[in-house]
Amino acid sequence: MGKFKQTLETYAGPFGAKGVLWHQGEADHEAIMDNNSNVSAQGYQNSLTTIINKSREYATGSSSNASLNWFVAKTSLFPKSASIPNSNISTGINISGIPNSGSYQGNSTDKLYTSSILRGYQTSTLANVFEGPNTDDINSTNSSIQRSSHYFVHFSGSSLQKAADDWYSKLNQTSNSLPPTVPLKITQVVKNSSTSYTLTVDNSIGSNEFVWLVDGYGLNNWYSQGTANTITFNNVQADYFLHGYAKKNGRWHAIMPFMVPGGAIETKKLVLSENNLPAPTQGGTLIAKVTAVDTEWEIQAGYPSWMTVSYDQDETTLSVNVSANSSSSARSGVVQLVETGGGLSASFTIGQPGNNSITTSLTSLSPTNSSSEWSQYGTTNFNGTSIDGNTINIGGTQYTQGIGAHANSRIVYNLNNSYSIFSCKFGMDMESNCCDGAS
Repeated sequence: MGKFKQTLETYAGPFGAKGVLWHQGEADHEAIMDNNSNVSAQGYQNSLTTIINKSREYATGSSSNASLNWFVAKTSLFPKSASIPNSNISTGINISGIPNSGSYQGNSTDKLYTSSILRGYQTSTLANVFEGPNTDDINSTNSSIQRSSHYFVHFSGSSLQKAADDWYSKLNQTSNSLPPTVPLKITQVVKNSSTSYTLTVDNSIGSNEFVWLVDGYGLNNWYSQGTANTITFNNVQADYFLHGYAKKNGRWHAIMPFMVPGGAIETKKLVLSENNLPAPTQGGTLIAKVTAVDTEWEIQAGYPSWMTVSYDQDETTLSVNVSANSSSSARSGVVQLVETGGGLSASFTIGQPGNNSITTSLTSLSPTNSSSEWSQYGTTNFNGTSIDGNTINIGGTQYTQGIGAHANSRIVYNLNNSYSIFSCKFGMDMESNCCDGAS
């Protein structure tokens, strides 16, 4: 049970499982045919019950938790000599009756035995233990469905396809499955040095048993084990993954990994396409593009209740639905994205005027400072054209309203506290892309 136990604890426990597919019984049938006093058809059923209960204990923490499904195949076919000590439970057919008997590796006088009695004990009264396919029916007497010619036990070719189809039909009869546990997030990362990091994990589940891992090591090959939800990893290198598991009520919860920064594969990024988004008084939907590279992120709670924020994973866009502003006062709010367990963040501000607010274009106002400060390099235009008199073009998008000015310009307006929100888009005009270092 060693590897089986490790697999159930490491994978089925934290991540859930459709179930266990049990295809076994040929060797037990051989032992029964040999009249082995330690093996019987009834004993097989008792052993099967023990294994099922143990598997559920390893995966869920309790042998009585039946949420881990089992599917047990009816399997007994095994080649044996024509004369067997315990022949009262087995039925055999002559090898010579097999279409490709010439390739059989055993004695030509052998028989292929099956046992309906053993198949009858390949059942269980435990909850959520389902009947798998009867693989004894996939036999080499059918010329179109041939097993491996070595000993006519293993599947290959058409018999392998038939076994897969039969398993699928059985699995498709139930939708019950063991659900995953809730993964735990890293809430704090402290860099002690380039080779030492201290991680703190959210312990809202109330665990007092933690196993800490470096890279791909499993529960049986851990870095450290303890009762605290804080761990210091020493002697780690760039690109190492630091992670672990926490146990509660006998079942493991996966801890989301942290990658040690500074390595060749470090390309983490979290960027939004917009810094400021104006919303109309009547409300509406605003869109911002999210660029995330090697970064798990989440929308931070705390944005205003007059916004609802959703994420379209296919389009990698944030949609912000803004309700109408019935107040006479303007309002603004911030939507922030934060890296899960890390320090990256990105945000944009949404401003919305009140229903009595007046939106004024800056181009309709006159600067109050000297024109020498905003016209010292060419003529600053306030009519939607660049300093060369062309329509403003930023990133391939043309704007018919805007101010075209050269670098190192200073333009001052006296607003007399008449406005509460300023919003704009700015960028380098395409005509400046002349390889002179402008950026």
